[in-house]
Amino acid sequence: MASEDKPTDIYYALERTNNDISTYTHRLREWYGWHFPELSKYIDDDVQYARLLVKIGNRALFCDEKQAEINDIVHDTELTQKIINAAPLSMGVDIHESDMESVNMIANQVLELVEFRENLLEIARSITNEN
Repeated sequence: MASEDKPTDIYYALERTNNDISTYTHRLREWYGWHFPELSKYIDDDVQYARLLVKIGNRALFCDEKQAEINDIVHDTELTQKIINAAPLSMGVDIHESDMESVNMIANQVLELVEFRENLLEIARSITNEN
């Protein structure tokens, strides 16, 4: 591959990765939203949403012991408490174990794509610094 093609290839890879992240998180919010719709009200950031989904899982099995882990994700004790309070009172429907497994797989895929995007950005920075 010619070196002049690298920035263009990285740009398209970044664009595709961002589109995939957006598509997957939209599906996550839609699917998990049936179970815990209040979470979307509190969390706008797609990466935080995916991380929280993995930590919270089935809200019916959610426990206060996860408070520190949730706060590590949102970095806001007041918001953490709102999420913890909302879980048992949620208007969402129960989620089947197989659905929860599928949602978790998608959330983990989003987190892997975010990591891949960070690696692409680092490569793009290094190419920019070379020129």
